[in-house]
Amino acid sequence: MLIDFESYLADAKLKEEAVAGVFLRLDKNAESRVTRAVRQDRRLSQHLSTVPLNVASYEPDESSRPAAEGKTSSPGKGGQFWLVGPELAGMMEEACYIAETLLERGCRVNLLTRAFSGDEELVLKDAPEPPASLLARYGDSFRIVPVKPLEGYTRRLPPKPGTVISFFPPLSPALTLAGVPHFLVVKDLEDALSSKTLSRDETERLVFLPDYVLLIAPQQGSPRHDGPVQTQLSLEARYPSGETPRPEGAAVSRQTRRAAFPFSPSLLLFLSNGRPLPVPPPPQVPDVSACIIAKDEEGMIEDCLLSLVPVADETVVNDTGSRDGTARVARALGATVFSGGWEDDFSKARNACIERASCMYVFSIDADERVTPESKPVFKRSLLPKEGIYPHALLVSVKNILGEGVEKDCQLLRVHLNRPSYRYSGRVHEQIFPSIKGPIVTSPITLEHLGYGSLVSRSKDKRRRNILLVGEALESGENRAYYQFQLGVEMKNTGNFAEAIPLLQSAFKSLHAASHAMFFAALALVESYASLGKVDEILAFWNEVKREFPGLLELAETIAEVLIGAGRAGEARTLLEEAAKFPPPSWLAETDGVRTFTLDLLLARSYLGSDDKERALFHITRSLNSNPDHPPAQRLLVRVWPDKALQMLKEAGASKARAAVVESLQMGAWESALRLAQEFAGTDPGALGEVYLARREFAEASRWFLRSGEKWDKTRGEILKLVSDSAPAAVVSDETVRDIFTGRPAPRGRIPGLLRALGFLVDIGAFELFEKGLRALSSCDDPEFFAGQLLFEKGFLDLAADFLVTSLKRGKRPETLAMLGQIAWNRGLYQECAALYQELESFRPLTRQESLKAVSALANLGRVEDAWRLLQKSVGLYGPDEAFEKVAGILRRMREITQVTGRETNA
Repeated sequence: MLIDFESYLADAKLKEEAVAGVFLRLDKNAESRVTRAVRQDRRLSQHLSTVPLNVASYEPDESSRPAAEGKTSSPGKGGQFWLVGPELAGMMEEACYIAETLLERGCRVNLLTRAFSGDEELVLKDAPEPPASLLARYGDSFRIVPVKPLEGYTRRLPPKPGTVISFFPPLSPALTLAGVPHFLVVKDLEDALSSKTLSRDETERLVFLPDYVLLIAPQQGSPRHDGPVQTQLSLEARYPSGETPRPEGAAVSRQTRRAAFPFSPSLLLFLSNGRPLPVPPPPQVPDVSACIIAKDEEGMIEDCLLSLVPVADETVVNDTGSRDGTARVARALGATVFSGGWEDDFSKARNACIERASCMYVFSIDADERVTPESKPVFKRSLLPKEGIYPHALLVSVKNILGEGVEKDCQLLRVHLNRPSYRYSGRVHEQIFPSIKGPIVTSPITLEHLGYGSLVSRSKDKRRRNILLVGEALESGENRAYYQFQLGVEMKNTGNFAEAIPLLQSAFKSLHAASHAMFFAALALVESYASLGKVDEILAFWNEVKREFPGLLELAETIAEVLIGAGRAGEARTLLEEAAKFPPPSWLAETDGVRTFTLDLLLARSYLGSDDKERALFHITRSLNSNPDHPPAQRLLVRVWPDKALQMLKEAGASKARAAVVESLQMGAWESALRLAQEFAGTDPGALGEVYLARREFAEASRWFLRSGEKWDKTRGEILKLVSDSAPAAVVSDETVRDIFTGRPAPRGRIPGLLRALGFLVDIGAFELFEKGLRALSSCDDPEFFAGQLLFEKGFLDLAADFLVTSLKRGKRPETLAMLGQIAWNRGLYQECAALYQELESFRPLTRQESLKAVSALANLGRVEDAWRLLQKSVGLYGPDEAFEKVAGILRRMREITQVTGRETNA
């Protein structure tokens, strides 16, 4: 397994900074820590002013010196030292120097580091080389102790480690929490105190946690130095101000200072034999056990586990019967793995995993999910108590990737206190809501889910499996209302809306009146009605709901979307304004923006539907002021008020304008798009990449995409580098682009990104590279289906048909039948079209458009009565509309002709 060391190291730093941030916010003994540190420094300063350190008692005698190079040295006599995490501070060279000076004095040294995997399963790309000379020269006295990605440094330390030296200030809280006294060694105070996620005030407070701070100063490019550093630097103890909460009892003078003493081996040996002052008790910092159930997830679980590096203190994997390398991979990354077996019961599997969790909080995540980069810095802070009460559970957003970068969010309870009574129930679509008996908080945490939207799920038939398990649970009679709800959701997701509606209606009436399941059943019911065009039924349902829950604004907004789309903007506005007057139910944690930017955006659209641009402008302005980076608001702004877009986004404080730029390009407003992109190039360089891409200036587009921090931008940037010949393929670092260029089989976890990249190659006309990249799909169960769907979506129907026909021979899927039916219709192959749509009906009802095509195909074949029956069936399902009426008129005339002539005729 190849891991990019740079990105892994960034996550490892983030892990320590996250713990440090929470520690500082909860620490009630901050003043005592400062007092202790100052007293320690004062004692040492006084000692150094009277006693020289270069005395014989700190130099080893000849018998304790190591053996000559190439021979094994005798055990160290100067004590045991642990050098912890120098790679976090970029101080591996300094750590090796310190190790050598200690080894020369007869000490044992352990280098505890993430820089060397120690496992053949893991390859750290661009990691530093191990100090081979130290290993060869000092033998057993020098040991490298690898820290796996999912492990923490403190878990690798023995109970009584001896002298511990840290190099990264944010690591001090973790060591303090573990009860490990330690020294901090830094080479540059400014660098040591810089952080992407901690303020300067916070990092300066961290230096009061170690027993001592030592400054090692390189000379002439080398960390070696012969004499002590003459400059003794001090740090001022500062405490948070403004919006950052001040710890209780932290009224410390700003004149309090921490000394940084010049490093020398003699000083280090002297301090290692000292007796530091007692350490004040640390705060209770919430830690997290990530719990995963997995089966045959090799190629998918790796990215999930690596995304947990900054957030999980422990990872437990329940392998329910894998036949691949899932367990091996998880262990190599540092997870605790056990084989729990599989009993067709997701709750049992999840609960078995939770039983082995040891941390304060449990975080349930699936192998096909990842913690997003934006969520990593805020995860731990989401667990901070409010008014002294820790949240009992967190709702997180799960962003379902539907292909081509399209996303759909939902909120799920995934984090909860680790209490014996908090357990899952339900064989499938397991839930934990009913067991939670404390505050449930909406968090800023987002997971990216690749399962159902991506084609990965189709290869595993997850939908069919879930429907089967839910059906079995319903037959057993357990928790009937809940399983009706889940079966209704599954029917909706497979396009069986008519079957979903009665299930969801029954579930809504039977579920507990104040539960999230009831709310989600209502949402699913509205979506099912909307898919069938039953707007009046939706309004009747809302009138029923609002009698008991008038403040269900999130449901009201879903209904308003349908009304606006149906041209009933006035009704949408009335519904929104009425629902917004009431507070949300106490049991419901609303999605972010429901009462601010999302509400104002819908009101703006409703006023536009009533031709009131003045009021629409008022609400779009309010929406942007609440969330200036919200893509739907930016798109509407550009469509309706293009001349105001740039100024309004600047005034609202937007940091990105990507959505506005892309919308402008789609409208053909090239100059406006360029001005927008240039204005926000500093914070959103990828926006300029979009402009140059639209101009087909690939080299320039690549340059701007590669400046972006977004993964999709970097992938496109590297593709465009190859296509424009601005760089050789050897310098490509993006794994997805490497998969495409080499044609090597891609791990399943990269398939969604690979498909998106292949689609991009089609968009820019790079067909040779596209053809090579198709070979990377060979790791999938049905690569022809993947390729066929991609080409179908891009409009290359003839090419798509070849792949889809091959896929159909592997097994019938509703998606394959639907696409081939569309292609047959476009080609005028009415016999094939009718047969394909008839086969599709065995999986799900035909959509409106599919029904019209199937009816027309039958009519063109002269099968008028079959066409008439199918039309009547479709009208009964979706209701009459203009298209159905037009086809009905044609069929009536054909039936009349048939009655006169006595034989069927084609259209």
